[in-house]
Amino acid sequence: MTREAKTANRPIISIVHRIQLAISISQRLDLTYIEDVDGKVAENNSISLVIDSLAKINPEKFKGGLIIIDEVVQVLEHLMTSDTCKSKRQKILNNLGLLAKIIIESGGQFVLADADLNESTLRFFIGLLGDEIEPYIIHNEYREQSYKCFVSEGHKQLVGKQLIKTPTDVIATALQFAKQGKRVILCVTGQDEQSKWGTINLEKLFLSHGVSSVLRIDSETVKNPEHPAYKATSKINQLCDAFQVIIGSPSMGTGVSIENRIPFDLCCGVFTGVGSPDSVRQFLMRLRDKSVSRLIWVADRGLTTTYDNLGTTIKSVETKSNELFEFTQELLTNHDKQWYAEYPEIKHCKHASFYFNNLVSTKNKEVKRFKNYVLHGLKLENVDITEIATASESFRANNIDYITLYKLADETKNNSLETYRKELEAQAIITDEDYSKLKNQVDLTDSERYRIRSKIII
Repeated sequence: MTREAKTANRPIISIVHRIQLAISISQRLDLTYIEDVDGKVAENNSISLVIDSLAKINPEKFKGGLIIIDEVVQVLEHLMTSDTCKSKRQKILNNLGLLAKIIIESGGQFVLADADLNESTLRFFIGLLGDEIEPYIIHNEYREQSYKCFVSEGHKQLVGKQLIKTPTDVIATALQFAKQGKRVILCVTGQDEQSKWGTINLEKLFLSHGVSSVLRIDSETVKNPEHPAYKATSKINQLCDAFQVIIGSPSMGTGVSIENRIPFDLCCGVFTGVGSPDSVRQFLMRLRDKSVSRLIWVADRGLTTTYDNLGTTIKSVETKSNELFEFTQELLTNHDKQWYAEYPEIKHCKHASFYFNNLVSTKNKEVKRFKNYVLHGLKLENVDITEIATASESFRANNIDYITLYKLADETKNNSLETYRKELEAQAIITDEDYSKLKNQVDLTDSERYRIRSKIII
């Protein structure tokens, strides 16, 4: 479709929810990533961008164009709930609506793509494009046999007076494999210094055990020109062949297809309840080799509790959200009213509000039964699931003591936090002008990132 659009000199815009996915698509489809145009967005009519940047474009430039929204379920969820969209959500919604109106009126194409497309997302866009629109739906019902997945209940660790489930056994197994010279890829949802099972601390944990060939891929390293993971998604297979152990955050969870030459011996996952159950399944399938077993730990409950008190039904969310001050619901209601007044021919009124109410009620259900939703989704994808008490049931080569490793992980986290604190204290105070310049940079070295954070704290 993009090739035909380019041949016909039609404008193209690709919209996603993650920076790395936007960069990857720009390379695959020969589009211009919006941050690479040096502020001259108006001069480009073939753009790849994150939904956050939609406010920067002029919808009029895309008459008769091709609009592609990949991972549309997550794009719309990101738009409605992400803090990065908070200050410009109204403008983004308006531009999205105008873009849809212009595309329909000028004979363009509006393409939505998602392996997990749901009814509420589809209804939102039908409303956006006009209720009389009859969407052309391509539904792939083929389900081939997938990978083998061991789901561990986790090592039970006494913390204070409470016995909690931890992923220590999964990490111990990955560590043991690596110490034996085997190749391991870890998918985790944490990143920063205070995350015990995040990318930063796991990298240090592996290095402290003599495993030197480790690559950390997360939102910091992929944007650090001094790090080997810089722009990792554009060279993911070369990196996976070059390093024995890959530790990836959700930055690696979409927009990459790992089809490296040298196979991995094990894929491990630690999912603490951050994000959605769908994102867990997508993350595990970044590695296309289905012959590699997955060993994962999944938290029973999710951690996303922003709207937890609003209930698990659409009616409950609609009723209780009215009690909150400056709630997203108010913005969406105003958006719907504005559209109804300005464009009565497009029956978009109430669609944004309905979508949001449905989104929140669904997310609250998923939070309460996070692990159950993950397992249900894996079964629908024909994943061969084996539930185990701990990893030692199926991976008997492990001789690392779980209690010792948990304590070491705790020490590693505390040391990381102390090092981070000292780095911030050592930073010279930068001017407001320098701070503003650094804040607008896409790529940042570690020292530049420390300078920004130090300025924020001061």
